[in-house]
Amino acid sequence: MIGERAILVREQAAGLRPSAYALAKLAVFGVVCAAEAAVLAVGCALVRPVPGAGALLGSGGLELAIALAGTALASCQLSLLCSALVRSTDQVMPVLVLMMALLVLCGGLIPITGRVGVSQLSWLVPARWGYAAGAATADLRRISPGSPADALWRHAPGPWLLSIAILATCVAGATALVAVRLSRIERS
Repeated sequence: MIGERAILVREQAAGLRPSAYALAKLAVFGVVCAAEAAVLAVGCALVRPVPGAGALLGSGGLELAIALAGTALASCQLSLLCSALVRSTDQVMPVLVLMMALLVLCGGLIPITGRVGVSQLSWLVPARWGYAAGAATADLRRISPGSPADALWRHAPGPWLLSIAILATCVAGATALVAVRLSRIERS
């Protein structure tokens, strides 16, 4: 977004609406994230067995691909929002470090269930919901008995749907906030 700011201002002067720009970014990134998720899912399926039965859709592979694509798109839109909020490339690096640190809050690297503060903070992170959707699909609590007793990891439709719905909400919210931020750039 920083490199495109001059182009954006020129296009807005010609009548481009910030919401149209944000939705166009969403569409392009959605296609790219879906393609990347498909490649990753197929690549993983070549080296590891795919869960046969998913938590909701019947196909474990399809559910994992949806969780991957949703996580990628939510993370991408969150990164786009961060990019829209900063004013220079010097301000981007600290934001990127923060984004990388958010991966720790997915729940797979360190146990976060029952940890006051950390557990609640993880609710704001797309990686938390994407990991939960994948764990519900794979029935992680059954195949890895030592894993935390995270309710979102249950192999049931509810946890999987909740995780996917929250990822979709993250995408919609970040896209709306990008549009709001872009409309303020127009005025400045």
